[in-house]
Formats: sequence, C-alpha cells, structure tokens
Amino acid sequence: MAGQAAKKASKKAQEAMQIYLYVIIGVQIPYVLVRFLWQFRSVTHYTCLGYVFLAIVYYFTYTGMAERITMSLDYSYFQDVFIVNAVVQLLTTFSDWFWLVYLVVPGYAIWRLASSILQWVFTPEPDTGEEDEKTRKKREKANRPRFKLMKR
Repeated sequence: MAGQAAKKASKKAQEAMQIYLYVIIGVQIPYVLVRFLWQFRSVTHYTCLGYVFLAIVYYFTYTGMAERITMSLDYSYFQDVFIVNAVVQLLTTFSDWFWLVYLVVPGYAIWRLASSILQWVFTPEPDTGEEDEKTRKKREKANRPRFKLMKR
C-alpha cells in the first residue's frame, strides 16, 4: 500500500503531460497550416527562426514540467512560460506584432527582482542592542514550555 501515492502521482503526471502535449499539437497545426502553407509568401528567415525558437521553448518547458510533476514540485514558472509561448505562437499565426507579448517574461523577471531588492533595502534591521535583565527574563519565561510532566 505504500506505493499507492507514488502510483497516483505518476498517473496524475502522465495525464497532465498529455494535456500539455495536446496544447502543443493544437497550436502547432494552425500555425504550420496558416504560416507555411496558406501565407507561404510571407515566410522569411525570421519566421523560420521564430518557429525554431518556439520549438526550443516548448521542449525546455515541457521537459521541465514533466520532471517537476513527477517529483511533485512546483512547476508554475515553467507553466507560465509554456502558456506565454502557446499564446505567442497562436497569435503570431495572424500577425508578427504579437511577438511583443514575449516581453511579459523579462518584464515579470525584472519586476520580481526589483521588488525583492526594494524589500531588502527598506526592511529595518532588528535591534541588536543589549537587552536588560527584565526583558531577558520575560522572554525566557515566554519561551518556556507550558505543560507539566507528571511522573507515575
């Protein structure tokens, strides 16, 4: 019975990864049909490079999510980049201007870095001065266990 949790986690991981694979296929098919077959004259070297870039991002996010899910770890950052990648690919099917949506990823990273730096800068330092005897005894009393051990 000890392996049941691992089996459930493995089954959940397989189901989740299958859904993400369906998303990749569901976004790839319209992109290839429209960009490379229907609008073939608009295909440039940059379009091909963009397609390769999207495929590389799919590979790294998909494998990262698979590893994290099987180990039951948080995979939200991989999932966020995966979703942004899918949205960019779906929208760039119709216009190349939607590549600008990718600016969300470094924008979020800069925002998180800046907020952590600002939090570190504006956090007051704890008072490291000497505490008097009265406050030391009060702190020690507060930290004592509040139960009694009874002997039989």
